[in-house]
Amino acid sequence: MKRVAYEMLSKKDRKSKHLSAARFIESGWGLDEEEFIEVVADHYLQAYNAVPDASDAPDIRDLARGRLAGAAERAASLAASYEALRYFEQASELTDDPVQQAELIERAASMAQAAGRAEAKTLFERAKSTFEAKGLTHPAARVAARLGEVIWDTGRIGDALEMMDRSFGVLAAEARDEAFATLAAQLGRFLFFSGKPELALERTEAALEVAEALWLPEVLSQALNTKAVILYSSRARRREGLALLRYALEVALEHDIPSSALRAYYNIADLAAQSDGYKEAREYVRTGLELARRVGNRYQEWLFIGQAYPLLVLGEWDRVLELASSLPEDSKTQARQAWTSFLLFETFVRIHRGEPDEARKALGRFTETDRSADVQEMTMIGAGTSAQLQAEGRHEEALATAESVFEHRLELGISLESMKESFVTAAEAAFSLEDLVKVDQLLRFVDGLPSGNRPQFYDAQASRFRARLFARRGDPERVEAGFKGATGLFREMAATFYMSVTLLEHGEWLAGQGRGEESRPLLEEAREVFDRLRARPWLDRLERLTASAEVDPAR
Repeated sequence: MKRVAYEMLSKKDRKSKHLSAARFIESGWGLDEEEFIEVVADHYLQAYNAVPDASDAPDIRDLARGRLAGAAERAASLAASYEALRYFEQASELTDDPVQQAELIERAASMAQAAGRAEAKTLFERAKSTFEAKGLTHPAARVAARLGEVIWDTGRIGDALEMMDRSFGVLAAEARDEAFATLAAQLGRFLFFSGKPELALERTEAALEVAEALWLPEVLSQALNTKAVILYSSRARRREGLALLRYALEVALEHDIPSSALRAYYNIADLAAQSDGYKEAREYVRTGLELARRVGNRYQEWLFIGQAYPLLVLGEWDRVLELASSLPEDSKTQARQAWTSFLLFETFVRIHRGEPDEARKALGRFTETDRSADVQEMTMIGAGTSAQLQAEGRHEEALATAESVFEHRLELGISLESMKESFVTAAEAAFSLEDLVKVDQLLRFVDGLPSGNRPQFYDAQASRFRARLFARRGDPERVEAGFKGATGLFREMAATFYMSVTLLEHGEWLAGQGRGEESRPLLEEAREVFDRLRARPWLDRLERLTASAEVDPAR
């Protein structure tokens, strides 16, 4: 009945009633005014739409735009990114000022990006084009930094860098302000991931200089973050990198900048994993994921979902598969980094569970990987591919692919998960090919790493592979020491799968030496882990051993 009565009102009467309602609500505004701003915005919008050619229409339109922008900011503060996007877009339609419209579209684009919406790219492009048309190079550069991120996430890092570099060239000749610093910080980040750490550091330093001078907390946090990644990845200065990351996080939290805090949590977790602190890394991922969900940042949520390597190493394989399946199909463009992570992680689990068809399916989940210009992404793809080739018995191809990944260690650092797993695959493939010279070469590489910069993962794997090498060469004392040393190091890292593989290999060697009794506790511990992981090929291998005459375990 109310709707029928409303439809019977003249447009002027509708306008009057909407204005009265809006003003009545505003007259009672107090501390809780934000709770009603969406309602007020709608009343002003309805009043304007009722008689858009009235003499007071421009004033009503301005009120509607202001209240819609306020409603958008409130929605953003409540982690309702999609609602904020809609309100900003509506507000942008209520102005004839192109610059004001571009500013509102830019805010809408930011909300679209946070919500993981594909229209973020189109909206950023609209805002950038408008600023450029008006000769506003600095706002255009600011938008270019954000647009570059969106383009980069689609795998078109070359296009992103080209566009951003053009804007940087323009701003570098003008006043170095917040727009310049923002762009320089983002450009430094992308240059690093494109395999240009020296130029990346140069741009990052330029951003830091301006951020310090003008006190720009968000730029400072982001630039410190990038500098930390460069130092701990390509310069092997992990401790310095960690110190910078912690301060970047401190700045972000102190100034309530969720986007910077999320990136800091992500990279601290990454550094912890690179330093073999997998339990610590898991906690940082958990904290970051909670924050991303609390502030409604779907894009960052997907990135944390993709940071599953700590779970893989810790033996939480069901959780890895659960996370892999939780990425929505329509997020492939926005969450490319997360999707490509599972080309290694999910493939690894499927291989070691004896699911070859599922492993191939996992490796093919993302079909546009061959066009990637992101070096880090390329190595994840290569690491997963080499593991799959090794599992299929294509050892020469596996070795070649793993070594091609390992060639990027100077750009990305040896501690990256793709480097670690490629080292393992290369050694396994070399053993399969009876290429003990290659095994020796890989072990000498580990020996040549400075002790302060050598992850324990490499020490453990090298000790394990060295034991197998000594077994081939008939040096029993060094075999024993190698296996025991590797087991202890893996246990210390809580790397349960590799620990159990080492226990099995040790047990196999003991059985072959006629020492079946000594092998029994090692094999039983390995069996418990393989059972929990449902690592069928390894259980089958263990069963074949325990069924032999050398080992008769008490069950």
